[in-house]
Amino acid sequence: MTFERLRRPMISAGLLCAAIAAVGLATPSAAFELAPTPKGAAGHQGDKVKHPPRKGVASKYSTTAKGTGLLSYHGGTNGVGVTTGPPKVVLVFWGSQWGTKSVDAGTGISTFTNDPMGVAPLLQRFFKGLGTNNETWSGVMTELCEGVAYGATVCPANVPHVGYPTGGALAGVIYDGATAAPTTASDAQIAAVAVKAATTAGNTTPASNRNTQYVVLSSTGLHPGGFNAPL
Repeated sequence: MTFERLRRPMISAGLLCAAIAAVGLATPSAAFELAPTPKGAAGHQGDKVKHPPRKGVASKYSTTAKGTGLLSYHGGTNGVGVTTGPPKVVLVFWGSQWGTKSVDAGTGISTFTNDPMGVAPLLQRFFKGLGTNNETWSGVMTELCEGVAYGATVCPANVPHVGYPTGGALAGVIYDGATAAPTTASDAQIAAVAVKAATTAGNTTPASNRNTQYVVLSSTGLHPGGFNAPL
């Protein structure tokens, strides 16, 4: 299994950090980097770039490039460039500091007593809504792919592309609250929580984790990975 972790400050939502540990997954940021675009080439500032169709999603998009270059493929991690099936997300609320969990019988949304800004239900509704009601925001990532040469800046239609989260991306909610989470958790501790969550979710093989991300969330007042820790 391989891991990647992204930290996202969520001060306005009452969280200090959302740490993403992806099991058996390489995110597009690890597979692609910006490549310089020659003046006058497709993708130069002001030119429209059309992307090849992918399952009726990516074909909807054309954009005006405003940066200085195109993304180029850099080989991925351990042979994995991008997710290639419908992306799934498991939210892991780590630590007894979240308080008591309850589940709404009508919506299935989990809430916690120590969640003053209501972050938990907001995240669940967000990931549930991805890939529904013909939303096109998720389609942007379907333009990325693997199975191309190092340095490639074009994703042909016949190679594996990032999938579209049809029907919603939320695959589960786990409350790992038997004990308190550390005030300042290390990267290794966060990764261990993600591995435990994968087992809880029944995903115990690389194949079952290929397109699943485990988002480990610490309660307000904590400093995972040293984020926002007092100097």
